[in-house]
Amino acid sequence: MIFAMSCGVPGIAISYVGNKTQGIMKDIGLDEYVIPIYDVSCQKLQDKFGDLIKNESVTKKKINDYLNYANMQYKVLCESLRKR
Repeated sequence: MIFAMSCGVPGIAISYVGNKTQGIMKDIGLDEYVIPIYDVSCQKLQDKFGDLIKNESVTKKKINDYLNYANMQYKVLCESLRKR
């Protein structure tokens, strides 16, 4: 999911260990597109995919906004490190 979203491609995340997947998707504002691995079913995937298609433009905007935010934070960090 991280690689797909870094290219602006939305998707459905399947969380399998810990809170990392849920946390990343929540940070992006897309936590409704996470399914725990023990809860995966064909119907849930179809439903989430249908929602993803319906909300494609909103989802892509959230991804783009987060990528811009992350890039800005990266630049701030690099500048801070250069000053030290």
